Amino acid sequence: MLGLTTFETRMLMADLIQVFKILHNIDRVDKFFFTFALNNTMGHSLKLYKSRFVLDINKFAFLKTVSLCVSDIWNHLPDDIVSAASLNILKNKLDRHLQINWGLK
Repeated sequence: MLGLTTFETRMLMADLIQVFKILHNIDRVDKFFFTFALNNTMGHSLKLYKSRFVLDINKFAFLKTVSLCVSDIWNHLPDDIVSAASLNILKNKLDRHLQINWGLK
């Protein structure tokens, strides 16, 4: 084994990084597709909730991915990762978190 990062892990990292960019206004995307927690009692303040339905969501492949699985993983991330000060800090912490806690390489 070469010890390379798997394709699935790279795609998950890319999706989580894209969510970070959208939520921190690095990428200008309409947040209409995201639903946030109003009463946050546990975890971080940027929790995402899945919409029950969005018309024509199949046109938006990334949003379909976010609504299916990435939002669950995003919601389980610790606050220090989600509220990272910069994109590079997020990438480093996310890579370390996925390797240690999820066993993904």
